[in-house]
Order: sequence, then structure tokens, then C-alpha cells
Amino acid sequence: SYMPVYELEELLAIGQYMIKNSKGNNLNDFQKYILSDESIIKKYEEYDGIIRHVFPYVKKQEEEIILLKNQALKEFNYKSFKVTMNIENSNISDLLVKYVVNKSDFSNVTYQFVNSNTVMRIALENETMEIDDYVDLLIFIDNKPQSRYASSYYSWYQRLISLLLTSIDVKWKMRLYTGDKIDLDSYKDISIPKKDLKLVIDIPHFGNMESGCLYYPSADNFPFCDMIYKEGNKIVAIQVTGGLSKKNRNITGLNDFMKKVNITDVSCIKYVLIPRPNLADTHKITDTFGLEDLEIWKIPIKYLE
Repeated sequence: SYMPVYELEELLAIGQYMIKNSKGNNLNDFQKYILSDESIIKKYEEYDGIIRHVFPYVKKQEEEIILLKNQALKEFNYKSFKVTMNIENSNISDLLVKYVVNKSDFSNVTYQFVNSNTVMRIALENETMEIDDYVDLLIFIDNKPQSRYASSYYSWYQRLISLLLTSIDVKWKMRLYTGDKIDLDSYKDISIPKKDLKLVIDIPHFGNMESGCLYYPSADNFPFCDMIYKEGNKIVAIQVTGGLSKKNRNITGLNDFMKKVNITDVSCIKYVLIPRPNLADTHKITDTFGLEDLEIWKIPIKYLE
């Protein structure tokens, strides 16, 4: 049997109870803060409901927990975890992954990463992660529509797409966007010229763009698209969308984008939309704003089979 972790409301009640019954006489400043609502909420968001991580008794213990988590992130072996699907057998720290437990009979239901930040850090910092692992982890989250990882999914998905475009030779699935009528038989395999593509954190004017570069904006508020590359006399503008259930995409910021890259003719733009994998077949664009060259790409099919 397994012990369910504490809920936030239970942890807050414990903190309030301990403060009330200590009468403030036996607690130092660190312990008073640890028992405060502010600290409990922050610790819960970082470590979930594992009580020993939420209530470290001394400062040194808190520092050790931080060091242990950083070490666990570096040593996380996703391949082993994927094969065994078992926390103990994979030697996975409970600072990263927890069991979800049925409270009626204390049986194990499934497992869950403790928070979205942990998933992000595994995806971006773990030295053992390979491209297949990124995609597997992506699909794991993609199959959880109620996902608690939604806050980090978008930036992580962007990162994954940029890796797929610049790191390896893969076949993408592409369908032309033709409005409300969706023809799944129109999907074609396409190859992106990735062998020469290098990631550049900058968005220059179109006249200064070079072939073989995937341009990525340095600012989060860049309009219209998330990354671009030059293809002949066209700009390929890639929009990544990580919405959990939204099936329509509103194009925004087109005019601002054209000013930033110094173009006046909308016909030199190819707009590419990359939705979540499980929404690619049904995704629609609500208003094309005069764009005629529109495509929807699906994450490489070999990773989804």
C-alpha cells in the first residue's frame, strides 16, 4: 500500500495548528516562517505535499533538500523510468516524481511529476535527455488533458520544436490549410533543411536574413510567430501553440511583424502552425488576414506510432 501525500489545505492547517499551540515561545524566526502560509504555499508548489520537504526543521535541512533536488535532476534517467514505470525500481527521487494514491484503498493509481517547473528543468537541464526522450515526455503530458503542467507546456513545446528543426533529420507531416474542410488524406511527408539550420537568437530584417538560420526572438512578446527561417524569397513564420484543448488559432500581430522584419507584401510569408500533437488533425485558423500560403505541421509521425 502507498501513503497519499498531503493536500495544500491540510498543510496550511498543520502550520496554523503548530503556530497556535507553540504560543510563539519555542519557535525561532526560521521555524515561524516555515510554518507561515507564504512558506507552505511556496514549498507545496515546489515539492508538492510531501510533508518533510514542506516543513524542514532547520535551515541546513532546507539547504540540503535544494541540493538533493538539483542532484536528482542531473541524475534523472528517463529511459530507465520509461521502461520500469516504477519510482523505486528506477531510483527516482520523490523530489521529482510522486505516486498518485487512491485514498479509499491506498493503492497506487499512477505517477506524476511534482510540478511543472520540475518537468521543465528535466527537459532543459538534464544532461542524459535525448531528442526521443523529449518527445516521449511531451506525449506523456499531452495525454493528460487536465495537466498540471499547462503553465510550462508552451515554452517547453517551443523548445522541443526548435530542437527538432535544428538537431536531427526527421520527417514531418504537413497539410495545407484550406479552411473548414479538413482532408487528413492530404498529409504529406516533408523534410526541413535542418542540416544547415543553426539556431540564432535574433530577428533581423528580411533583407539581412541568411539561409540556413532558424531565427528565434530574444523577447517573449515578439508578434505573430515564434520562430522563422528564410526559404528562397519567402519567410517561413512558425507559430507554436500549446493550448490544452483549444482547436482554433487566431492570427494576431501580422502588421507589427511585417514592420519588424521590414516587409510590405504579405505574399512573401508562409505561415506554419504547429499545434499540440493530439490537436493537429482538427486545428483551424479562424482568420487568415490575407495570408494564402498556410500549412499545419504535425510533430514527426515516427514518434507518435
